[in-house]
Amino acid sequence: EWGGALRSVQPIYQVGSGYVLGGLLGPTEGIDQIQCLAKPGYVVGQIRAQVGLALNAIQVEFYPASDSLPANATPYSSPWFGSVGGSPYELVDPQLTDVRIVGVDVVLGSEIMSIQAVTGSNASTPQKP
Repeated sequence: EWGGALRSVQPIYQVGSGYVLGGLLGPTEGIDQIQCLAKPGYVVGQIRAQVGLALNAIQVEFYPASDSLPANATPYSSPWFGSVGGSPYELVDPQLTDVRIVGVDVVLGSEIMSIQAVTGSNASTPQKP
């Protein structure tokens, strides 16, 4: 309806050695379904978005978990998912160093209109670059 804008997201949480699906945020119908998981030892550190009238696209940046990888481990980013268009937006202020993403929340229309990070502070905060 918006040329490939994201219609819904569903967080996946790592719990111990397994995964747990979070709730589906948005409608169940869509054209493509894409799964984006962190490599072992990495956590979600930033979510970038392209936002216009709807959520056009997202990219996830993964940071090394502070206690599970060598100190020289480097962050990596997923490809962009969604469509072209919109203005760039980072869900977490890159200047904050004691915040970690623990989930997401969305505002819905027929597609996702906006997305925001649910954050928390923790002693095992990911290592930001």
